[in-house]
Amino acid sequence: MSKKLLNKKVLLTGCMLVGITSVPVLTANAADVTLDITTTVNSTLNIAKGATINFGEIDPNPIGDTITLDASGGAVTAATTLNGSGVKTASSGTIDLTSSSDLQVELTFDSNSVNLTESATSKVLVAQNFAVNSEGQSGVPFAHSAGTSSINVGGELVIPIATDTNIVQGATYNGTIGITLVYN
Repeated sequence: MSKKLLNKKVLLTGCMLVGITSVPVLTANAADVTLDITTTVNSTLNIAKGATINFGEIDPNPIGDTITLDASGGAVTAATTLNGSGVKTASSGTIDLTSSSDLQVELTFDSNSVNLTESATSKVLVAQNFAVNSEGQSGVPFAHSAGTSSINVGGELVIPIATDTNIVQGATYNGTIGITLVYN
């Protein structure tokens, strides 16, 4: 090879020097601590089914009627009628509430109307427009003071005209209404 070619090929090489130094290790210290925990548990609201909603013994007006159990005044009241049907021994139902502390309670009905069925023939009458006494109205929160109190529940029973096949003379009609109470 000629001298010229050797001069044009130059290989660069280098090296790197890395320094390592020691780092001091810190000593960990530990300590224990205790933390107090506390809670207050409110007493629950005890709910009991009291008296049954009883529309009583009815001698229906032939043109039909609506029997109303009014519990709005807070007292168990007899029924009133739209068309003058005879009613005996009617009374609003009750729900009994007991707690050891003051609570806010909201009552709602699962339905605005329910069918009352006569067991032998499955004939149906309709109870509707349920309401509660002055403790509070459906869906409106009210204060329940510590202790025991009752909520009266009323409603309406629709009696069809006398020619309606759902009326069975001497028969008893039964049904249930779901009621939800939310409290805190």
